[in-house]
Amino acid sequence: LTRTPNRETSYNWLIEVMPSQLVFGTMGGEKVTLEKAKTLKVIIVHQDAPPCYILEEKGFTNLRKVLFGSGIIPEMLAEGHGDAWFTDEILMRHAIKDTPFEDQFVFGPPIVKAKQYIATSKDFPKDVAEGYEKAFASIKAGGTYDLIMAKYISGYESIAKLFHHPEASSKAEAPPKE
Repeated sequence: LTRTPNRETSYNWLIEVMPSQLVFGTMGGEKVTLEKAKTLKVIIVHQDAPPCYILEEKGFTNLRKVLFGSGIIPEMLAEGHGDAWFTDEILMRHAIKDTPFEDQFVFGPPIVKAKQYIATSKDFPKDVAEGYEKAFASIKAGGTYDLIMAKYISGYESIAKLFHHPEASSKAEAPPKE
């Protein structure tokens, strides 16, 4: 879950899982900045999600709000149903990984940097939360976290370095593709 001011008091923020940066992604062409995005006809965003709220707060009205998953959005861009997609870069990289769009996709510069968390309800049992924290610390210390991130999140190592995460080390080499 992305930690935002309007969510801050609704959850216990248990574990910082990974860095997050919101960017504009396009199918080829130039990198889209916030200024450039204002000139686009259609920007695809997930409805009722932080990227949508951020652009609305900045006065954007050229938004196509979608309710469905991320997998179809690169295809929508390729077919001309939008000019850019605004969301988390890691989510975009996952959506295009091992697809024909992977080599065509262009990521703009970070517009917002944040972090993703495991969050719990305020009444979540403290002993269970402590168990999650210990398990996650063990996974990170043993190097499993790096291996998981490198395997499933294309570009993880370079993104993590932007956030000065020491866990994005050279030991995080992705296993061979199956």
